[in-house]
Amino acid sequence: MLKSLRQQSFWQQCGLLSLYILLAIAIVYLYVSQEQTFFFWDRAAYYNWALEITQTFLESPQLAWQDIRQSLASDYNKLYILPLIPLMSLAGQSRMSYIASVALVYQIPLGLILGKIASFITSSISPRLAFWSATFVTLAIPSTWYTLLEGYPDIGGTLGIAGAILIYSYHRPSHVWVKIPAIGLLIALAFIFRRHFGYAAASFLLGLFFQEMILPVRTSANLTIAETLKRQTLPLIKVGLIGICSLFWLSFLTPSFLHYILQQNLTQLYSSYAISLTHAFAY
Repeated sequence: MLKSLRQQSFWQQCGLLSLYILLAIAIVYLYVSQEQTFFFWDRAAYYNWALEITQTFLESPQLAWQDIRQSLASDYNKLYILPLIPLMSLAGQSRMSYIASVALVYQIPLGLILGKIASFITSSISPRLAFWSATFVTLAIPSTWYTLLEGYPDIGGTLGIAGAILIYSYHRPSHVWVKIPAIGLLIALAFIFRRHFGYAAASFLLGLFFQEMILPVRTSANLTIAETLKRQTLPLIKVGLIGICSLFWLSFLTPSFLHYILQQNLTQLYSSYAISLTHAFAY
C-alpha cells in the first residue's frame, strides 16, 4: 500500500513537472512565433554569439572553450552559452531554439528553486502544495520573462542569486559552515555571468546582514551578556565569510575578470541608468 502511494506520488510529480516545462516552452513559442522585429545591438548579439559558439563547438570543442574563456575578461562574456550548446545542437540554431534553450536551462530551474524556497518559508499549507504553487506562479511573473524573450541570458544570473537564497534558507545546523562557500560560489557565478548582478549580490549580503542582526536580538532576552554577544557576533562572521568566499571564487575562477572589474568605475559606467532617490520615491 505504502509503495503504491509512493509510486502514485512520483508519477504525480513527474506529471506536474512535465506540465510546467510544456507551459514554459508554449509561452516561448507563442511569443517568438509572433515576433516581427528587426533585432540589433544586445538583442541580436547574445543569440549571434550562441550561434557562433555552437557552430565552433561542433567543429572544434577546444576552440569553442578557448573563445568562452577569453571572453570572461571582456565587457560581455559568453559563459551563458556553455550549457546551451547540447540543446542548440539537437534542436537547431534558430532564434526560437536559442530562447527555448535558455528557458529550459535557466528559467525552468529558477521556478523550481523559487518553489523550494516557498516550501521552506510557508507553514500554513503543505510543503508540496507551496512548492508547486510558487513554481507555476513564476510563469506569470513578467520580470522573469522580459529579458529572456528579448534574447538576454540575464535569467542565469537570477538563478545564481536564487540558489544562494535557497541554500541560506535550508535550516540544518550541521550544514551551517558548509553553506558559506556554496553561497559564496553562487554569488560569484551570478556576478561572472552578468556583471550588473554585483548589485544584486551586494543587496543579498546587506539583507543577510540585517536578517542575522535582527534574529539574535529577538531571541536573546534571557541570555547572559557573553551568550548575547556570541549570538550577535557569529552571524556577522558568517556574512563576512560569505563575502570573502565570493572574492576567493572570483579570483580562483576568473582572475582576469576580477582584475578587469577592479580597474573599472562601475558607478560611472552605469550612471546613465541611475536615478535619484527623490525621483524613485516620487515614482
